[in-house]
Amino acid sequence: MTKYTIISDIHANYPALRAVVKNSEYDELICLGDIIGLNAFPTETVELLRSEIKYEHCIAGNHDVAVIEYGEGHVNDKELSRFEKEYTNEQLTDDQKMWINTLGTYAELRDKGILMAHAKPTVEESAGYKMGNSGMEKGDVIEHVSKLPEWVEYVLTGHTHEAYVLDCSKFGHDVIAINPGSLGYNGTYVEMDTETEDINIQNVEYDTDELKERLQDVSPKRWW
Repeated sequence: MTKYTIISDIHANYPALRAVVKNSEYDELICLGDIIGLNAFPTETVELLRSEIKYEHCIAGNHDVAVIEYGEGHVNDKELSRFEKEYTNEQLTDDQKMWINTLGTYAELRDKGILMAHAKPTVEESAGYKMGNSGMEKGDVIEHVSKLPEWVEYVLTGHTHEAYVLDCSKFGHDVIAINPGSLGYNGTYVEMDTETEDINIQNVEYDTDELKERLQDVSPKRWW
């Protein structure tokens, strides 16, 4: 049995990630993607995550794919999209870029009953990169869960920035659907203990001034 801390959509918010690593007690850390993108600490975020996480417990998201694989920004604002692409690539080392580029957007931990996907819980729709893929929103969970293979006990997704924990057993599916929300934007994450079956959404307190000061130094537009 294991204590997990589940995070997603960090978006290069290193102060928030650092606070979770420092204050959350876990056996294993799981990250559901969007490690980088738009925020101001890509290098520090990637380095801390790599030091704390098992490779198979980390997947990429649409911003990771856009910036690293396709060399483009992924924001609905041309100026901020250009900043995301250029600033992130300038800051990251070649080794860090290579590490991100080797991550998939979908993973299975079958021995633990865990399916991980950034957007939707299929290989084809896991990235959330294509236009119109809004992820596994709370209202659509049962539709997606009904299509999962029998070995899945926990389905973990991010992308929507909406934190939820849904026990689908009352709908005839012995699966728990978890979205930790966005650590980078909302400060939310999930702690899960598979022995006690306690699963709780948490909110981290971190130094927001540190983030804003860095953004003021490097961002071309006040968006935060």
